[in-house]
Amino acid sequence: MRKFLLVAALAVGAVATVGGCGTPSGSPTAAAPAATITTSPNDTSTPDPEGAGTAGPAGTPKPAGTGAKPVSGTTGATIARCHTGDLSARLTAGEPYEHNDEHFTDVRVVFENTGGKSCTMYGFPGADLIGGSGRRYSLPRAGDGGRITLKAGAAAHTVIRIWDVPNAESPTLPSQVELTPPDETTHLTLAWPKSLPVAFTTSTEPGIGLPNAIEPVAAGA
Repeated sequence: MRKFLLVAALAVGAVATVGGCGTPSGSPTAAAPAATITTSPNDTSTPDPEGAGTAGPAGTPKPAGTGAKPVSGTTGATIARCHTGDLSARLTAGEPYEHNDEHFTDVRVVFENTGGKSCTMYGFPGADLIGGSGRRYSLPRAGDGGRITLKAGAAAHTVIRIWDVPNAESPTLPSQVELTPPDETTHLTLAWPKSLPVAFTTSTEPGIGLPNAIEPVAAGA
């Protein structure tokens, strides 16, 4: 009888020892790291959740992105923001389209990282249209965006939406546009499309919000 009890006690102790080696239920697990939007030179996609080129202008102006902080890459190296001297720019005017019985034209601006190393962009570029007489018009900002990382040779874009107003008071045909990358103080100058006059207004319009606006930068060309 003593021998049977001793064997039973040893068996119970063995079961208790095995149960204590596993991970207790309900133990916290590490959260997955947040995704990072990164563009590469061979990335030909143009992600644009707002449907650039088809949707109408946003209705609420947003402040320019400021105070951008450097981010760290997977190797721990700090990735600085993209400086004006590290970027080239080009623009293309799209075809006119209709929204809420009004007509608009989107001008797509592409920034390319020519600096030879990765950099980040976040927020809105500054965009000033310059009239033939030197009159200056700063485009309002509208929409929401996130931080993107551009590898060397990769591109990001923004969209300038222009209201086509046949009967606008004193529409102006700009000669050029000055583009200031987010958080920078120097600009890139490009010729404005010769067939695209602009009503220099910052007032909102019923049903369409801001008639002219620039969107935040997004990944891809």
